[in-house]
Amino acid sequence: MTFLKQIIRFLNDNFIRLMMRYCQKTWIEAIALNYPESLKGSHFRYLFLKSRVHSIGDEFHLGKGCIISGYSDIVLGENSGIGQGSHISLGPGDKKLKIVSNVWVGPECYFRNANHKYDDLNKPIMDQGHDARDITIEDGVWIGARAVFLGGSHIGKNSIIAAGSVVSTKIPDNSVVAGNPARVVKRRS
Repeated sequence: MTFLKQIIRFLNDNFIRLMMRYCQKTWIEAIALNYPESLKGSHFRYLFLKSRVHSIGDEFHLGKGCIISGYSDIVLGENSGIGQGSHISLGPGDKKLKIVSNVWVGPECYFRNANHKYDDLNKPIMDQGHDARDITIEDGVWIGARAVFLGGSHIGKNSIIAAGSVVSTKIPDNSVVAGNPARVVKRRS
């Protein structure tokens, strides 16, 4: 079956689900991010990301079903990957998500660099704007499923983030981190 026929078959099989989930997104984005897991699907997502993100390294893998906003503020390193169903949501401002090299992110992880401001009690929270900060993940980091990364997260080299952890601060190099909020539970030597 040719590549084009596979895309047409995929669209026919998933048209309503795709249209409901991605009604505000372009059709090419919907196809690229949801194309079935395969060598072709991985390559298709890589080419799509390469056209959208600030920079992307060789051998980057993006799992099926990821949701991404704020493409121009994303820097992705080589030999890295983000698992299926992960969500990258970059808020307003010039703050970035930077994933260096040799980083593997488990499925269904969440990256959000902005939070609503809420200091003024006389204004609704929605009218107070956002506070955005960078998220940086250094070389050699391993991240478990469903971990959450908030603005201001900086994960040091060769660290391990346990599944379900919620990270919002700086994590030292060679750390094993777990919990909500995330805490260093062990040092790697």
